[in-house]
Amino acid sequence: MEAAIATSLSIAREIVENRMPNVVLLDPSLSDSSEDSFRFITELTRQIPRIPVLIFSFQDSLKERLEVVRSGGCAFLQKSMLPAQVLKAIAQVLHRGEPPDGKVMVVDDDPKIRAILRTLLEPWGLKVTTLDNPRRFWETLEAVVPNLLILDIKMPYINGIELCQVIRNDARWGGLPVIVLTAHTNPKIVNQVFAAGADDFVSKPVVGPELIARIINRLERLKLLQRLTETEQLVPL
Repeated sequence: MEAAIATSLSIAREIVENRMPNVVLLDPSLSDSSEDSFRFITELTRQIPRIPVLIFSFQDSLKERLEVVRSGGCAFLQKSMLPAQVLKAIAQVLHRGEPPDGKVMVVDDDPKIRAILRTLLEPWGLKVTTLDNPRRFWETLEAVVPNLLILDIKMPYINGIELCQVIRNDARWGGLPVIVLTAHTNPKIVNQVFAAGADDFVSKPVVGPELIARIINRLERLKLLQRLTETEQLVPL
């Protein structure tokens, strides 16, 4: 990881213009005016490509945290943190910008929905496997080993809620993220979806940006949990 240090906002702007950093760690007190610092954050987040900004501050007030959020900052770090914690936070922000990698398995008896989901997800680098017959669910699951599962709630023979319960009852697959598709959004159905253990539900007709955002969010959380688990395993007891 290569770093450049700026002792003023003017120097920071020069570095951004000449070197286009992947991330900025900013102390708001670098400027006499906090407004200038927050304006700088906004400038960075409006760049193309966007430059994520992490705040590194002695302050810990709700007011300052809100200013960071409103300016577009993506993390608030306190100067009491250990260097390793700061580096870890920077690494996590850098990973957020990576396109999500993963395998998504879609179970839906409607060929139009299967085609729509494949068209939506594959441009994001996701490997999509579709299944029209829920009776072949388990063998397909074992063969594909997906990172995320999308289930239609209403299918012949076996419905999506039942498949979700089957997943949650299994020791190996119990933690697999599950998103349920449903044309029914009344409270009773929604309660059944979450009672079965689903992580989220998306109503039909499918709205592309909404579904993409939810899938990416789930995959990024999964990657974060996996990295945390790997880190914990490396720490000696």
